[in-house]
Amino acid sequence: MCVDRVGLEAIDSLTSDIVDLATRSDLAASVPTCGDWTLADLVWHMTEVQNFWVHAIANRPQGPKTYQEPVRPAEGELAAALDLARSRLLDALDGVDPAEHAWSWATSQTVGFTLRRQTHEALIHLVDARLAVGSSLPDAAPDLWADGIDEVLVSFLSDLPDWARFERPSSSVVIRATDADWMWRFTLGRRVGVEPESGQDVDLPCLLQTDAADADATISGDAASLDLWIWGRPVEPSAISLEGHAGALSELRTVIDQVMG
Repeated sequence: MCVDRVGLEAIDSLTSDIVDLATRSDLAASVPTCGDWTLADLVWHMTEVQNFWVHAIANRPQGPKTYQEPVRPAEGELAAALDLARSRLLDALDGVDPAEHAWSWATSQTVGFTLRRQTHEALIHLVDARLAVGSSLPDAAPDLWADGIDEVLVSFLSDLPDWARFERPSSSVVIRATDADWMWRFTLGRRVGVEPESGQDVDLPCLLQTDAADADATISGDAASLDLWIWGRPVEPSAISLEGHAGALSELRTVIDQVMG
């Protein structure tokens, strides 16, 4: 099944594929794209994440202060635990207006944020699970991969809250998906301000969206390769091309790594 859009069907299909892999694969297998994780660790991570967002949606618009982390089950029960979390997440999201208010860690405080985030969480970790067992990439449409790029660039890297300002601009980049009608223009710089809840000074790498036609560099490739590159997953070197200033690609990589860890 080709997954072609964000939503319940995508979360269901992608998570079910992870459950299936977990059921028929060695859970001790190393996941090379996730540090020292095994496949069992990846399955449990997905279970924890989906249970957390079940709580966030079920208790909207309250935050996660009352959330209690689940206890990790025995290895033989991990696949079933993820399958249950998948079912509970689908039930929590089913029939809910994506525009409805719900807590998130981002500026976007909507149910739609969770739908999108959990679609791409499942997509990227299905990639990881498949790499762990030597399988091919998930069957996903270019527009879905491109939406994953957009989520990272906009929600993670250029989310500028009203208490922060953009300072010290440096390189400018255009990022273009060659197999989808998506293109992004950004200036690289810093997000600076005082975080109101903690009172802490913030000075972090950031992107600022721009309409400027000129850029120091243009980064292009098929949407899947660009999305995987942004997430630090392996891609063929020839799948991504750079025109212009070579340092811009390195600087963008540095911004991504510093913000997303």
